[in-house]
Amino acid sequence: MAALHLRKHLSKWFAAEVVRQAYKAVGIKVHIGHFPWKRSYHYAQTGTGLGDDVWHGSIAWVKTPERETLFHYSTPLLSDNMVLYSLKKAPIEWTTLTDLAGLTIGATEHTNYEILESAQNKGLIKLQRAGNYDILFQRLLAERIDAVPQLKSVGEFYLSNNVKGADKDKITRSDSILSTREFHLILNKANPNNKQFAADFDRGMAIIKQNGVYQDLINKLNHGRYNN
Repeated sequence: MAALHLRKHLSKWFAAEVVRQAYKAVGIKVHIGHFPWKRSYHYAQTGTGLGDDVWHGSIAWVKTPERETLFHYSTPLLSDNMVLYSLKKAPIEWTTLTDLAGLTIGATEHTNYEILESAQNKGLIKLQRAGNYDILFQRLLAERIDAVPQLKSVGEFYLSNNVKGADKDKITRSDSILSTREFHLILNKANPNNKQFAADFDRGMAIIKQNGVYQDLINKLNHGRYNN
């Protein structure tokens, strides 16, 4: 078997298993290291990290113009909807950006929020950046911000594993969708082998979608298999 080394950012267990199974279908063994987002991206871009291994890429990222200059993108691993989490005592339901006027919304430092950044540029809302989900949800519970934008799967994972008891019961989410995001495997263009590895992955994805393995992973995701 050929070997492929990837960094992934935390809480992407489902995506990591999709990558393993797709490459397994075409005879490629994958080694995955678990690191925070910023470090995962750095290792993926440079191809170096801890130890002497060559690191090929990272799981799982959305497309941006800047990243597309640096990485080969795979076919999507998963699509998910971003929604607003708020307090039950002050729930946020909205249909247009003007409905969000006056709100202070938390945001992580390294995430693009196109629709919210547009609202901020128009003077409708204020985005308050922080380093991670822990800080954002702590600020929400302390009523220092009005909402946290989050993908449903990530938000539910976080609440199930990191927010307990009465605090968890204080939080709700809106039905309105901020955006739908597709997540990809990214493989750095600096490594001449990665163009073929990207093609191999897409071939493996086609196989596991046809033979039912991908749908089985989706079913497990929907039933909470990857929430711990």
